[in-house]
Amino acid sequence: MRAGIAWCADHERLKRLFGQQENWGLSGVDVHAACAAVRDFHWSTHSRAWMHADSAWLAQQLSGIAAVEPRCNTNVHFQYAFCERSDDVAGVFQRHGIGVRVLGTAHGVHPDALRIVAPRVDERERFAVAIAEVADQLAGA
Repeated sequence: MRAGIAWCADHERLKRLFGQQENWGLSGVDVHAACAAVRDFHWSTHSRAWMHADSAWLAQQLSGIAAVEPRCNTNVHFQYAFCERSDDVAGVFQRHGIGVRVLGTAHGVHPDALRIVAPRVDERERFAVAIAEVADQLAGA
């Protein structure tokens, strides 16, 4: 189950960030699970701490790659990075089984960018290998 929401007073900024939005309904089971999760203070506190640590690790790894310009997020489970060769970089990550979303002009982003979900601690080794391959590929271009 996935549930989320974003607030911003600037409607145009939200449109640029998300592009055209689709509405996906949540089932009753999804709603109950989401409500239970946010009501469990212990679970939500620890989950946020893990998410912040995972996201910070990814931001640090991305900041060391030439031709990738991360826009470090501190309170979400993913990182954005501008990269003119985003399709090539996404291909490397995908070969390693890592899901990456390429953002382009349809999302109001130029040059292209990547949205990469932060890995959990037990996934970092696989990410590190992919990130090293990305760095090598971009350095050789």
